[in-house]
Amino acid sequence: MASGAPSVRDFIGIGSTIAVLVAGGLVLGWFADKQWSTLPLFTLLGLLVGIIAASVYLYRVYRRFSKE
Repeated sequence: MASGAPSVRDFIGIGSTIAVLVAGGLVLGWFADKQWSTLPLFTLLGLLVGIIAASVYLYRVYRRFSKE
């Protein structure tokens, strides 16, 4: 990411990454549930993992921009 204030491109990248992390966890959990017939256990677990991963990512990006 560029130095200084975040640009529109930075915000699009951040939003896209968050969407991929949350959706990826959800989809992987759903596939695991279908494989092992445990619906909704792994779907919810995958969603939770995706949200946690997105939160960690967002915190790191925030710290990077707040130092500049």
